[in-house]
Amino acid sequence: MRLDNMASFDIGDKSSVIGRSMNDIEKYGDKATAYFGKSVMSSGEKPVLGRKILIDIAKPHVMLICGKRGGGKCLDGDTLITLEDGSLIKIKNLEQDTKKIMALNNNFKIQKAEKTNFYKRKVNKMLEITLASGKKIKLTPEHPLLTKKGWAQAKDIKLNTRIATQKKICEKQNIIENINSNQKQLQIKKQIQGDVHWDEIKEKKKLEGNFQVYDLTVPKFHNFVANDIIVHNSYSMAVLIEEFARQPIDIRKRLSVIVIDTVGIFWSLKLPTKQGIKELEKWDLKPEKTDVRVLVPKGKLDFYKKKEIPIDGAFTLRVSELETAEWMSLFKLSWKDPEAILLSRIVDEVKEKLGTLYGLDELITAAKNDNESEKNTRDGIAGRFRAAKTWGLFEKEGTKIKEIAKPATITIIDVSAYRQAVGMEGTRDVIVGLLGKRLFEERMLYRKEEEIRQTKGLTRESDLPIIWMMIDEAHMFMPKDEDSFALSVLLEWVRVGRQPGLSLLLATQRPNKLHPDAISQCDLFISHRMTAQPDIDAVAQLRPSYLHQDFDKYYQEMPRAKGYALVLDDQSEKLWLIKVRPRFSWDAGVTASAFKN
Repeated sequence: MRLDNMASFDIGDKSSVIGRSMNDIEKYGDKATAYFGKSVMSSGEKPVLGRKILIDIAKPHVMLICGKRGGGKCLDGDTLITLEDGSLIKIKNLEQDTKKIMALNNNFKIQKAEKTNFYKRKVNKMLEITLASGKKIKLTPEHPLLTKKGWAQAKDIKLNTRIATQKKICEKQNIIENINSNQKQLQIKKQIQGDVHWDEIKEKKKLEGNFQVYDLTVPKFHNFVANDIIVHNSYSMAVLIEEFARQPIDIRKRLSVIVIDTVGIFWSLKLPTKQGIKELEKWDLKPEKTDVRVLVPKGKLDFYKKKEIPIDGAFTLRVSELETAEWMSLFKLSWKDPEAILLSRIVDEVKEKLGTLYGLDELITAAKNDNESEKNTRDGIAGRFRAAKTWGLFEKEGTKIKEIAKPATITIIDVSAYRQAVGMEGTRDVIVGLLGKRLFEERMLYRKEEEIRQTKGLTRESDLPIIWMMIDEAHMFMPKDEDSFALSVLLEWVRVGRQPGLSLLLATQRPNKLHPDAISQCDLFISHRMTAQPDIDAVAQLRPSYLHQDFDKYYQEMPRAKGYALVLDDQSEKLWLIKVRPRFSWDAGVTASAFKN
């Protein structure tokens, strides 16, 4: 790969800082930087790595991370995909098919799921895996399969390991009816869980040649059923979270990191990794846990405790902070609906009567007592508020913003509990929108306090630290083609948030679905290798005049192994090719079943 435009902002012979001006580098050196990876100094699939790459975290940034570490997960074109009507279709014929496919949910049940993207590319290496049942699948070595210990790449799974396959009713009946021994029957039942049969790998063949391979995006469950086998679909963000936790205390006191976790994977930062120890040693790293605080919705607290997932507490939203527009978004109402008119009226009435100290019960009472609406309209709104009570998210008091944005603290806001709940898709949007709105308002005030202190010759301090908000699956909160409450708030962060001290890190595997302002306004762009043309076209708007070629050419020239990324630094006007350092904490994004183990 042509390594032109390599940045020259170096610290001695071993490190380079990106995202920081030359004046600040001369003044502060490498203080308040995150060790993100190493520069690539040669071409080829196993390039030479050079100096450490450090990212500035002292000043506010808008950072965009695209793609996913460990890409290239694809299947043979003749692989049969199960559709919602039970029929089978070869994956290579799915591009124009509009039917839903079948995927595995968190309860080990097979259900219908939307597919959003279709990918195809050429490779020269594949694996053919044969199971005890006779089922076979051809896939790239990096493609994850679900084992009893979690998701693992196909190339790393050993013979005799059991992987998840779709259980068919007739299979279960035949297996159990043909077993005479009670002990054998018990052993067979242990291999059946929900809609999953844990089938044993009996053979693995390496295939070499020229292969056209395919993959799908399934945003809700990140897996799908292929040849009756379950196959998988935020790594760089986690590396940066680890680095925030490693900062000296004087830096950490000036920062507060808030992570929006849509999948429920970042709790695993609390645990040191048990994998890739030799790779860590090559980077002068060792397994470590990361000091993070995990908050979950109060109503879901018992679920997490029952599953023994390590969490630190709960959060709720203050009812009075939701305006009519937010309630309408949650309840999927428009101004054409009579319920929306009633909703607007009772919210205004309750606010005027009680101020900011009211809960859902007061809104329910107001709906029932309204004299200007019909009974079915009153009952409809009261029923929606009663349903909202079951979500365990809204309270009269609510969690104070200073409790969430604590100095020297990394707070994981786990909103994954609302990922699959029917009728609650807007809940995550409101959580992010309200948090973003309150943080923006508060930081605007405290920024003034900091400036006044500076004019008096005092240190630049305030009760609310500089905020870094990191959002996984950012396209859900800043969509390109639809409006949302969180979108309007986050666009304010993108456009003017840096002045009051608000940093925004957006991670997405679907930049083509992300609002274009989120892309054009970022000053640090990190992208792993992308192959989908719509995604490449979406980030093409970033191409500044100092780049010598289009992004798709750079992607083609990148090594195909996992971990490599392009970093575009608007501060230095340079493009870097780097390899992201390995994580030293546990990665639940790969081992998804760690919830149970």
